[in-house]
Amino acid sequence: MVLSFLLIVLRNVLRNRRRSLITAGAIVLGVCALVAVRGFTEGFHAATMANMAEGRLGALVVHHPRYLISQEQAPLDLDLPGDEAFLARIVAVPGVAAGTPRLTFTSAVNVGDETVFAQISAVDPRRELATLKRAKDMLAEGRAIEGAGECLLGLELARTLRAKLGDTITFLSNDREGVLNGAEAKLVGLLSFKTAGDRRVAQLALPTADQLLRMNGRVTEYAVAIDGDLEGADLLAAQSRLQEALGAQARVSTWSEIASWLTDMILFQRVMYAIIGLVLVVVVLTGIANTMLMSVLERVREIGTMMALGVRRRQIVGLFLAESALLGFLAGVVGAALGSLVVFWLHRRGLDFPPPGTTIHNIVRPTIGLGYNLFAVGLSTVGATLAAVYPAWRAAQLRPVEALSHV
Repeated sequence: MVLSFLLIVLRNVLRNRRRSLITAGAIVLGVCALVAVRGFTEGFHAATMANMAEGRLGALVVHHPRYLISQEQAPLDLDLPGDEAFLARIVAVPGVAAGTPRLTFTSAVNVGDETVFAQISAVDPRRELATLKRAKDMLAEGRAIEGAGECLLGLELARTLRAKLGDTITFLSNDREGVLNGAEAKLVGLLSFKTAGDRRVAQLALPTADQLLRMNGRVTEYAVAIDGDLEGADLLAAQSRLQEALGAQARVSTWSEIASWLTDMILFQRVMYAIIGLVLVVVVLTGIANTMLMSVLERVREIGTMMALGVRRRQIVGLFLAESALLGFLAGVVGAALGSLVVFWLHRRGLDFPPPGTTIHNIVRPTIGLGYNLFAVGLSTVGATLAAVYPAWRAAQLRPVEALSHV
């Protein structure tokens, strides 16, 4: 009985091939676009998160317990030990891949007659590149810091100061006791972060900053790389273990807690892309409803014949709904497969989205999972079925005598 019903459904779908192909084509294009847009969105967000966590902040960041809630910007007195023993405690934690100490502070930056205040990050050159594997990708020109007496400037800061590679840059800042001090460094490279944020930034070698601020080996934070994903269970597990290992001496934060504005931006973009996808689905389903209504009008005499032979109205409704569901399912599978192929090709090729005003490469690799493909196929099947409800109801309301006399 069920097999016979399915064969009738399949025969009806294949009987008017032109109409079925037009309807299926619309579903295929809609699902393909839905999967491709989702793949690009996920790839773009993954690149954004990786640029922040692996190129700028670190997957985890360790501060003094009161550092992040301090009213003072980049306080130097809320510091941590900068010795090998403290770093060894961090990297010994399971799930932690590497760590690097940093000094973060504000400073006046001077070149010739130009002086601008900027956010400075002092780094250990060797450990910085080992911990943040995308740090080198943030270089627009020149090279990374290799030792004391060298610095990097952000592109915007360099333009404001009219600085060029090889210039001597003067940094003026209050040390931890509040006494004004200065240090000089040679400009060896220009930074261009691939994520939004403060563009007036600079980097110094940690020994130079230690001398400038008279920190005596103390630091303000540690950037930490982890083994595993940059969001979800891996990140939270590593955070929990590291916090337990360091105890009340420090506070361990994830990159998303530090850059909460970035996670808000990603959430907003996901909502916007979801709305675009919903509009796309509604357009496709409207086309399906129109096509199924045309099918009803074309098959009035057939419907009348079925009723005269004893076919019940609910069976007629079920027949039309099953036809639409089958069409939606088959077209959804094809659309999801084509969309996945597009995403796979773009993933292999990569899409370059350089930050505004720069030529630095920012490769986005779209990606899609099986779960979303199944969701897209389910959406096309359910959506096509729902779109056929009204046409199916119209078909069931026909009176046999009127339907048989229809021309």
